[in-house]
Amino acid sequence: MDDLKFQLPIGYYFLFLALAVALSFLLYNKEIKRKSSPGFIVKLLISLRFIFLSLLFLFLFEPIIYQSFRKQEKPILVFAQDNSESILNNKDSLFIKSSYKDSISILIDDLKKKFDVVSFSFGQEVNENNIYDFGESSTNSEMFFNIIKNRFYGKNLTDIIIASDGIINNGNNPKYNSLDSMITIHTVGLGDTNISGDISIKNINTNQYSLLGNSFPVEIVLKAVKVKGKNTTVFVYNDKQLIKELKVDITESNQIIKLNFDIPTKEKGLQEYNVKVKSIDEENNLYNNQKSFSIDVIDKTQNILILAKAPHPDLGALNWALSDQLKTSVNIEYIDDFDKGFLDYDLVIFHKGLNFEKTINSINTCKRLSIPILIFTGNNINHIIENNNILDLKHNGFKGQANVSPYLNPDFNSFNMGNNWNDIINNYPPLNIPFSSNYLPSASSKVFLYQFQNGIKLNYPLAYFIQKQDYKLGVFLGEGIWRWRINEFKTHGNSNVFKKIFQKTAQLLKVIDKKERLKIILPKIIKENEPFYIQGEVYNSNLELNNEEELSFKFKSDDGQLFQKVMKPTNNYYELPLKNLSKGTYSYIADVEIDDDKLINEGVFKVEKSYKELMNKNANHELLKLLSNNNNGKFVLPNQFHILKNHLLHKINRESIYHEESTLRDLIHWKWLILILIFPFVEWLLRKKYGMI
Repeated sequence: MDDLKFQLPIGYYFLFLALAVALSFLLYNKEIKRKSSPGFIVKLLISLRFIFLSLLFLFLFEPIIYQSFRKQEKPILVFAQDNSESILNNKDSLFIKSSYKDSISILIDDLKKKFDVVSFSFGQEVNENNIYDFGESSTNSEMFFNIIKNRFYGKNLTDIIIASDGIINNGNNPKYNSLDSMITIHTVGLGDTNISGDISIKNINTNQYSLLGNSFPVEIVLKAVKVKGKNTTVFVYNDKQLIKELKVDITESNQIIKLNFDIPTKEKGLQEYNVKVKSIDEENNLYNNQKSFSIDVIDKTQNILILAKAPHPDLGALNWALSDQLKTSVNIEYIDDFDKGFLDYDLVIFHKGLNFEKTINSINTCKRLSIPILIFTGNNINHIIENNNILDLKHNGFKGQANVSPYLNPDFNSFNMGNNWNDIINNYPPLNIPFSSNYLPSASSKVFLYQFQNGIKLNYPLAYFIQKQDYKLGVFLGEGIWRWRINEFKTHGNSNVFKKIFQKTAQLLKVIDKKERLKIILPKIIKENEPFYIQGEVYNSNLELNNEEELSFKFKSDDGQLFQKVMKPTNNYYELPLKNLSKGTYSYIADVEIDDDKLINEGVFKVEKSYKELMNKNANHELLKLLSNNNNGKFVLPNQFHILKNHLLHKINRESIYHEESTLRDLIHWKWLILILIFPFVEWLLRKKYGMI
């Protein structure tokens, strides 16, 4: 529908029409009075002039033609092809490579009669194209559905055709897609659903770390299908050396077999193990007969000695808290029987016995060797301690005993504390400590806990730490910390704060290598082309997390190709996403400058070829049928494309939709200007003919 509109109020145009009439009569007024020319010629000349002026004035009002019309919009159909390796991992691979692609092209050309067809390929990634090489190393249908949902939001998408073998090994199950219920999903079943005899490694369960010299547990889970009565052998290799051989008898037609054993560790570092299952005659898929795993074998990096005067409940509480740390070994000895050296220990804890010369000599020996020391004084200290200044504490003499509760120093910042620490610690029961009327720690002391007695917060230390040039010292006055653990468990159902107090105490006192202040956390073995994340942790000189400095991460492939990245701060950490790395071994170096120190962390990781798509040859058409049934679609095989085509082209209530569109077209155009100029030109010819010029 066309409509004429004006930029200026059209009412004023009538004034201009009157002006055009007046000007036209005024121009030929003399000719009318003289009557020298025929009357009809004068009238014609007046009319020509009037028409010219009227049209000219009309253009001054900027006329615009408004046009509205209905536009047809075809329904959209998406054709999505599974582009993963498993599509070719069956006996129909020759058909898929050749005539199948032609069948797709014919189907799409026929469907274009009623649909706007958009082609996609999906696997590890999703691409809007019709290029299929069947080389993707995994299948992620969840990513495909998310992209379709965003790409066609608000569009007339009515149908989706998914051609796949139904083997999904990444993302959520496609039956849980979040597409509009009005969109119909049809599926084309590819691959072979026949189940042949097979034995495969379903999973390998083990630890991530193991201590050097220890053994770590391994569980290999096998799945045997249609090979009842057969037997096989499982081989475990470490660096091509056979370390384990296990015989397996298969007694059921569909059986899960679990093999459990221990592997001793003899070398530290990342150790890679390969598991292979001897094939059986009935098998036609050998890719799932082997699998690898790795474990990081670490040497004990923190040996803690608890040197006590006598058995005490505190010792069990300390051992429980400190042993629950990776790479930590706790050894409890009694001072009277101890005749070893201290050089093998990273921290020595002295519990009571400070009135004995052997204890004092041992403490001084640790100081000379720069070995960190933590002292639990007990409740009885005599003049020997006072004279030797073992505790770095100024006082006016210990006299008797006292029961005091802990009070957390709010200004203590040598390690981070949780939000609930204050409430929990301040409600711990009292310790039995040696009494003094005037405790005064040295100027270099950092007080962790103050004394709290009879409702009064005393300015006396209960626990404090000292950093000397040659050694680190921590002191807890008194005894009875075992009651803290029990009290917290009764009140809160756990003793997590108690555990953290002494784990962080040990970490604070430990002599920290610079490289331990920069931690890089990443998987040691990554599958080719799969995305993964690298996490970095940077600690300042107080061992607190810090992510304000720039953390550089460089890595190099075994063929010499160098990559340089900067890790992104996230919360208290750093993070770096990586993907599409080629197969090979990569060495890395991460570095950051903080507190006038340059921290460096080096290591290696390995990228292996992914056989995920080749582990399973059995197509899952039941999943595809379920997907179609749940979304009002059809399931067909490749030789039934004609059924799907006819169904789509003759569907009821799948008509094209229409919507209104409008355009504005300016009436002022050069062709109209030429037409207007015809009127004064004809007028000029007539005037010249009749001698009016």
